[in-house]
Amino acid sequence: MDTLQFTTESMTGCVLVSVSGELDIATKPEFLCYLNPILSTRVDMVVLDLSGITFIDAQGLSALIMIKRQAQLSGAELLLAAAPPVVLSLLRITRLDGHFRTFPQIEPADCLRLVDRLTERSTPEQNRNRYMAGQGGK
Repeated sequence: MDTLQFTTESMTGCVLVSVSGELDIATKPEFLCYLNPILSTRVDMVVLDLSGITFIDAQGLSALIMIKRQAQLSGAELLLAAAPPVVLSLLRITRLDGHFRTFPQIEPADCLRLVDRLTERSTPEQNRNRYMAGQGGK
């Protein structure tokens, strides 16, 4: 059994988390425990670099769904980057591929550009709602 390994790079408004190993029933708690605190830091975007994932099962997919919901509740955008065929195949088979934004690869500079685009798309009403919900004042 592979254990999960994480590396994290924080930038203005974005956190890039590289995950490697097996994302399954045994590692789901570790995955959630690692990512939940990141989502509570009021970031605009969390990018999961999944290029190092060697295996994913239904519980691993469940963990991705849970993290996506947590991101939505905290007002953050969740992106999946460099997902290997094993992850993309599972998303496609379960018809969840349309529910996740995916990118073939991502570099730290790409994160900053995506955050800028996300900020540009936000309307004054969305910004006010985020501020009222405790998401402003970064």
